[in-house]
Amino acid sequence: KDITDDDLKVVGDITDERRFRQRSDALPWFWRIRDINNSSGPWMQEFYWVSWLRAKAHASRWSEKFRLVGLEMEWTVNWFRYKEKEWKKRLGDVEDEERPPGLDCYCHKQMALWASLVDQAEIKFSSLLDRPLFS
Repeated sequence: KDITDDDLKVVGDITDERRFRQRSDALPWFWRIRDINNSSGPWMQEFYWVSWLRAKAHASRWSEKFRLVGLEMEWTVNWFRYKEKEWKKRLGDVEDEERPPGLDCYCHKQMALWASLVDQAEIKFSSLLDRPLFS
């Protein structure tokens, strides 16, 4: 039997680990040449074992990524809270009589901005995770 171009294609999962979907379990015919009539022999058992391990690794990576994305969402909200507190501190660092009116207004505007970002992020992230962001 002739080897065709389709038999020689490199499976996308090997070249790009971020690719969605698992590869098919069908091997080109020349990989099964040892025992073409026995698809349950040791050669194919090894193929299925490796395929199962790849699927397990793929599932583990996605589980880890999902956990990390949740943590990144928490870190983002914590960063917004930090910036809000930073502007509160800047406002408190200057005595009332020394503070120019523009500075007072700008600090309050920045505190409101960062507080708004905290509220929006908590709502959006909680709805995406289907749980409260900070539990």
